[in-house]
Amino acid sequence: MTKAQHLHNRAAEVLKRDHDLTGCAVTRMRIAQSDKCAACEDRFQTFGTKGGPARLVIDHDHQSGAVRKLLCSNCNTALGLLKESSERILRLLWYIQSCPTPSPSEGPSTTGPRSLPRRH
Repeated sequence: MTKAQHLHNRAAEVLKRDHDLTGCAVTRMRIAQSDKCAACEDRFQTFGTKGGPARLVIDHDHQSGAVRKLLCSNCNTALGLLKESSERILRLLWYIQSCPTPSPSEGPSTTGPRSLPRRH
């Protein structure tokens, strides 16, 4: 068995074990998503390429294990860092939209954001 065949077989085992998916199922998902991340719409990289387009990740609900969609590694990491919390995501969106964007000659903003809305 060649190294490429071994890697292919190993990837198929992990897909089946971790997500109960086949390579064909992932290919169908890629086609359905136009080979783009479901969140940011960056194109996925072709197997074996380095740099450039984003690496594909199978996003799933950590409580139920249900597969959601395919994300790029950056969006998947961001989702994990935000603890999959829609409140955290919305608060971060509010924060970034409320900060003034200085011109490059002005440097970083010194005024900071307005106070965040109260949590309920």
